[in-house]
Parts: sequence; structure tokens; C-alpha cells
Amino acid sequence: MSANHYAKILHQVEQFIVSKQFAQAIALLNQTLKSTPNFYQAWLKLSECLYKADYYDQAIEVARHAENFDPLTQAFDQIRQCMQAKAYTKAIGIAGTMLKQIPHHPRAVYTIAQIYLMQNKAEQSAELLKTELPFLPANLSLRNLLIDSYVQSNEYQAALDASRALAELKESFDSLWKWIGLLQKYSQLDLLLEVCERANKYVQNKPLHYSQLSLIKGQALRILGKRKLSVESLKTAIKANPKNVEAWAALADMKNYVFSKSEINQIEALIQDSELTSNAQAIATFALAKAVELQEGLEQSMPFYKKANALVGSHSAYTKAMIKEFELRKSVYTKASLLGQSNKFSKHPKPIFIVGMPRSGSTLIEQILASHSSIEATIEQPTLQAVEQQAEGYCKQKYGKSLYECLPYLTGNELSVFGKSYLEKGAIFREQNLDYFIDKQPFNFRLIGFIHKILPNAIIIDIRRNLMDCGLSLYKQYFYSGVQFSYHLKQIALVLNAYQDLMHHWNKVLPNRIVTLQYEELINAPESFIKALLLRLSLPFEEACIDFSKNTRKVHTASSEQVRQPINQNSMGVWREVANDLKDLSTNLANHLGKTNSY
Repeated sequence: MSANHYAKILHQVEQFIVSKQFAQAIALLNQTLKSTPNFYQAWLKLSECLYKADYYDQAIEVARHAENFDPLTQAFDQIRQCMQAKAYTKAIGIAGTMLKQIPHHPRAVYTIAQIYLMQNKAEQSAELLKTELPFLPANLSLRNLLIDSYVQSNEYQAALDASRALAELKESFDSLWKWIGLLQKYSQLDLLLEVCERANKYVQNKPLHYSQLSLIKGQALRILGKRKLSVESLKTAIKANPKNVEAWAALADMKNYVFSKSEINQIEALIQDSELTSNAQAIATFALAKAVELQEGLEQSMPFYKKANALVGSHSAYTKAMIKEFELRKSVYTKASLLGQSNKFSKHPKPIFIVGMPRSGSTLIEQILASHSSIEATIEQPTLQAVEQQAEGYCKQKYGKSLYECLPYLTGNELSVFGKSYLEKGAIFREQNLDYFIDKQPFNFRLIGFIHKILPNAIIIDIRRNLMDCGLSLYKQYFYSGVQFSYHLKQIALVLNAYQDLMHHWNKVLPNRIVTLQYEELINAPESFIKALLLRLSLPFEEACIDFSKNTRKVHTASSEQVRQPINQNSMGVWREVANDLKDLSTNLANHLGKTNSY
């Protein structure tokens, strides 16, 4: 068959597609492939037509089968060699040549998109895949790569939509699990529980998968305040896989869950299990420490906390990098560079940022404010940092300079783009149409200058706690990411010091911009504290804020159980019980103790 004849067939197929005559297109392609099975482009078109005619399984199978007739396998082998040698520019060049020879060649598209993603060009990767997928809709590899591109480019809703589309195209445990992971990441918990039920049928004879699925369900139910169901699901996870240390840790994070003697024996056996990684042993040891603390007291639990932290190990390089970043922000966010601001957003809800060190009482403040009828709580959003990255990319592309260098010169209109991007990207986390919403990402204290620039209407609340109590609480908690300094008392102290210094800087260059709260003042006089806080935020008093423990909202942090209880003084001054174990903390806090150590 001549090249001209091939072209005529493909042209006829395109006409059928345009007029949505998919049955005719499929018939023509099948007839052609019987006589010319090595007609690669016809296989690709057949997969596309089958997809558009809702024959998804057949479309996927044909897309896979097409690879057997790819005339450019030699070129793709060259790409593989380039990838191994990290010769990415050359690989893109070869892929580009392949696309000139065969438009929409799936392996060429995948190569370019994958390299973009590896080079932190997620937006370009997503754009390429969005352009090509209409021609290759049943290619599962491209769809998975599109999801990854959306995640990396912080397109939260698009990532969820692409995950749903993949699961609907080819439902399997893998496609549902990817969707579940994003539903958890973006706190779409009601839908997450529904998808978990769909995934159940794929894990009945796979105990490890069943255990992980039950763990995810248990964590979601805890966040939703369904404690009994959460415990049941976590125990199911452990029954399916007794070595699921994350399930044991989730039970321990219930804070007042009392482990039985049998359960403690199981955890102790896990800690001695040589097949577990040191990190898994650390997670199990944290769970054991919490169990001992609840039943025997803090002093008796400290040896276990010390062992757990030692198993995680020191992350001094992380701590040094964090402190260096704080110092850089202090040097670039000056009174002069903070003068220009975005235009105000009158048609959008007003953000309330609750910042401070983790374990400082931020979840309690969130619970109180979220009990007000005008305020919605969201999650510890990733949005602000994503928008700062967006601003960095904009400055590099337009001005050839970093965001820090451009700070004094960005116009109100330019800053408004970033403020609007924050509000629009974060809309996925808002379920109600209220006047205010809370973004309780503690480490946003790093970004207070950026908040001031792009969101002039924003309220910023800094919650402080006794530094020794805060440091001890950090030391007692296993964090899955983002708090690597918390496993070494000296490093905790250094970061607490750096946090205090950075907050001093923000208050100096932005006087009266930040609402500073003291956790102990709230605990000692909750009603007067809450009334004064609402007055300062220009919000009318509501009794529900006093009765915050009755609020049934989602609570995502390790404090989810505590904030569903009335205020008590149990966590105040507890560091004194184990002061001798905390000398590395108190010594290195040095001059920063001040008022916060007087409680």
C-alpha cells in the first residue's frame, strides 16, 4: 500500500471523526488493518475512535497493541540511551524528529513531557499532554503523567479531575489508589471514603493493600470526628498487616486511646523486628512512647521518646538551610520593599492566616474561630508556597531576576495576579460561601512579607506558646514531612530561636500588621481571651466560639482529639516534669525564653 493511500485512509477517518461517525471510522480501520496490520497510525486512530465510541477497554488494548507495529522503535531506543546518560536535550531532539515523522507519536510525547517534569517545567508538561491526549485518549501512561504534571504545577482541581478520568477509563486498584491519594492530599474526604469502598473489591485477597486502604479510611474518619469508626478501621488495618506501623501510630495519635497489654506487646515486637527500616521502627517506638505516657506518665515515657527520635536521626543540614532561609527573608523584606501591595479583593472571602511553630496551639485557635458563623476552616494549605513559586517563575521569565530582587518594583496589578491565584487555587479547599476562611499552615510565618504584598486584606495571627512546652511537644511527635528538625532537642531550640527572630523582624517592618496571641493566656482565661480576639478581628461575639468543642468540622492535625474537648490546663508547664531530660533544649534556647517561659 502506498504512502498516498495511507494518507487517504487517515483523511477519511478524520472526516468520520469530525462528523462523529465513529462506527464507520472503526469499520474502515478494521478493514484496513486486516490487509495491512503494520499500519501504525491506523492502530493509533482505531484506539482513538474506540475511546470516542465509549469502548474504553478495547481502546486501551489497541493502544497497547499498537506498540508492536511502531516503525520508530530504533529512535526510541536512542532516547532510552540518552535518558540513561542524562542527555535530555538530545532526547528531546530525537522525540521532536519522531513527532515530525508521525504526529502525536505517544512515546515521543511521553519523552518530552517526562523531561519537562524532571526539569521542574510542570506547566509545560501539562500543556503538552493536554494538547496531545485528545489524539491518544486511551494511553494510560500519558494520563498518569498528566496527573503528576498537574500535582507538580499545583493545579489541585485539575489533578483531581484527571485522576477521576483515569479511574473511570480503567478502574483498577492502582488507578483508584492514585485518586485516593490525591483526595487525601487535598482533603476531599467524603469522596475519598466513597472511592475507598470502590477499591475494596480489588484488595480482598491482598492483605497489605487492604491494610493500607483501611489505614487511609481510619485517618479520614478521625479527621471527620468519627472516632469509633476510625478506631475500628485502624484496627482492621493492623489485623490485616500487624506490621503496619502507621496504623499503630494513628491509634496512638488519638492521644487518649488506651492500648491493651496485648497491643503493647505487639508494638514492642515490631520495634525489635529486624526486617523493618529504622524509620518504621521509629514510628512504632513513638506509638509505644505515647502508650506508656498515657498509662504510666511522662517521666516513664521519656526513654522511649529518646529512642524514637534517635532512630529518626539528626537532620542538621535541614535545620541550617531553614535558618539560612529565615535570614535571607529578613534581608530582602525591608520596609521599603514592603511598601507596594496588590489591589484589594472585595469580591473574595478574606483569608485568616494562623501561623506559628507546630504544636503551639494553632489548631485550637482555628477551632475557636471556625465555630464562628462567618468563618470557614480549610486545611494546612500548600497554596501560598505554590503561589510564591509561581511569582518566582514570573520574575525569572519577565525580568530575568529572582522574586526577591523584584519585590520593590512589582506593580499593584502584577501582585494582584498572585493574590488572585492564591484565592482561586485554594477555592478547592473551601466548601462554604462565607466571608472569611482560615489557612492554618504554621510555617506560613516564613511568608508573612509575601502575604502582606499580595493579600492586603488578609488577617495574620501568630500563636505563641511557652518555648519549653512547645519544644517538648515537638520532640514527642512523629511528623511525616516538613518538620525534620524536631527529632533533636538542640535543633528544635535553634529553629525556635530563628522563628522568634524572624517574627521580631516582621513586627518591626510591619508594625500592627500581625495579631500576636499567647496560648497560655487563652488557657487561663478562655472566655475573655476569645471575646477580645473577636473584637480585635472586628467580628461580633458568638457563643459558639466559647463552645468550640462541640464543632463537628474536619480537623486535620495531630491535635484533632484535643480540640474536640473543653479547654484544660493539662499541657501547661509539663516540661518541668522532665526538665533534666531537656537540658539540650533549655540551654540552646538561652535568651529566647523570656516571657514565654514564665507560665
